Amino acid sequence: MLASDKSYVTTDDEFYNELLKAPLEFEDCLIPDQCPNELKAHEHLTQCLHRRYGSYPAVYMGSLKDAVKEAFSPKEITERRPLMIFINNDKSVYANIFCKQLLCNEKTVEYLMSNYILWAWDLTHESNEKKLNDNCKNAFLSWSTEKQFQASKTDQYPSLFAVYRETDGSYAFHYFVKGPSEQVTLVDFLRSLSDFKEKFTNYEQELHKAREETKQKEIAYLLLSRDNHRRFRHDQDRDFRRAFSMAHDADKEAYLNVKYPRSAQPLSHDGRMTSNPLFAGRNPSAEEIMHAFEQFERDSDDADDEDDDRTPTVLHPKPKFP
Repeated sequence: MLASDKSYVTTDDEFYNELLKAPLEFEDCLIPDQCPNELKAHEHLTQCLHRRYGSYPAVYMGSLKDAVKEAFSPKEITERRPLMIFINNDKSVYANIFCKQLLCNEKTVEYLMSNYILWAWDLTHESNEKKLNDNCKNAFLSWSTEKQFQASKTDQYPSLFAVYRETDGSYAFHYFVKGPSEQVTLVDFLRSLSDFKEKFTNYEQELHKAREETKQKEIAYLLLSRDNHRRFRHDQDRDFRRAFSMAHDADKEAYLNVKYPRSAQPLSHDGRMTSNPLFAGRNPSAEEIMHAFEQFERDSDDADDEDDDRTPTVLHPKPKFP
C-alpha cells in the first residue's frame, strides 16, 4: 500500500501499540513531559492529533488567559464565541475513542471552527499538571483548590467543558464530557454544542443588560448627590441672608469687619485706604449690602453658567455631569 493511501484512523489496539513502539525521545503523548511553554505544547499537540486522526479542530496557540480574552473581548455580542477547554489523558480508556469518534470528527471540526475557541492540554505526564492548574488560576479568579485537575484521576478524562459568564461577571463552566461515564453519540454531541452556543449568547446579553442597569443606577445616584449638595448650599445661603437681614446694623458691621478686615483692603499709592467704588466712598446701609450680596450671587451663578457652556479645553474640560 502506498504511503499516500495510509489511513489515519486507528483502532484502540493500534493506538496503544503506537505508545509501546514510540521511541524514548518522542513519546506519543499530546504534550511532552515537562513541556516548557504553551506554544511548544500546542504545536506538539496538534502534530499528534494530525498523526493519530488526520483531521483535528483548530487549537488556540497561547496561554489560557489569552484564550479567555480572545473569546470575550469583542464588543459585539454576536462576535463572541464560547471558550471550550479540552483536557486529555492517554491513560484513560475513553481518550482515544472520544477523540476519534467525537472531537476529531470532520463535522465537529467544521462546527467548532466558526462557533468556538478551543484551548487544549494533556495530563498524560503528571509533570504537566501544575502548568495546567497555574493557567486556570491566572485565567479565572474564582478558580479554587477543589477545581484543580489531578493527572492521577484518570476516570475524569477526557474532560471537555465550556466557559461562560454569569450576570455578575464571574466565570462559570459547563461540562460536555467528564470521563468515560458520559459517552454520547455524535448527533447528541453536536446538538449539545449548538444548544450551548445559543445559551452562551443569552448569557452575554443578560450580562450586558445587568451592567447597563448598574451603570444607570450609578449615574442616577451621582446626579441625586449633586442635586442634594446644591440644595443644601442653597438652603444655607437662604438662612444666612435671612439672619443677616434681621441683624442690627452694628452686628452687620462687626461681621463684615471680621469677614473683610480693613487691614486686608488694598492701599492707594500714598498709603491711604482705597474706597470701595461700589458704594462711592460712603458707608452703605444694610439694604445696600444685602442688594450687593444678592447681585454678587447672581453674577457668580451667571459665571458658572458661562463656564458650563464654554468650549471644553485641556485646562477646562467638559464637566462629566453638566
